[in-house]
Amino acid sequence: MSSNSPQVVGEQVGLIWKRLGSNRLLLIGLCAVVALLALQLLWPGKHVATPLESSTLVNNQASSLDEKLEQMLEYRQHLEQQLAELLAGIQGVGEVQVMLSFSNGTEAVPAMNVQTSQKTTEERDSGGGTRVTKEDTKSNSLVINNNHELMLLQEKLPAINGVA
Repeated sequence: MSSNSPQVVGEQVGLIWKRLGSNRLLLIGLCAVVALLALQLLWPGKHVATPLESSTLVNNQASSLDEKLEQMLEYRQHLEQQLAELLAGIQGVGEVQVMLSFSNGTEAVPAMNVQTSQKTTEERDSGGGTRVTKEDTKSNSLVINNNHELMLLQEKLPAINGVA
């Protein structure tokens, strides 16, 4: 047998595979990373987002979330103050403290680009029979502005769940 026969090569690969032991997953992961890098080099324009773009998006979302939480806190404090003043204005009621709880957060209704199409096909066979096929297609996609932000149609304030 020559040293390059399939059986000898298979045995050598088997021995190497056994020696790797727990490092097999590391090798598989490394091969996957190399394959992804090779694919990106072959098709450079067809990637989802670079890590820098992703981290910028996450940072923007985090700051936006902080702003939303701050606005919600201010809204709750404003409502609590208004209700406390209203209750304190009732004759015989002294100093009042109010705490509101919300059942949920604000709800954003995004703008959607809706595309619908209808297609009707009528076929006649040689025996005089007809068959009508109707196809309705509907696709929805979110509308995003030039700053890569989601366009909103409406933002609903949170519902009050309880007053204490």
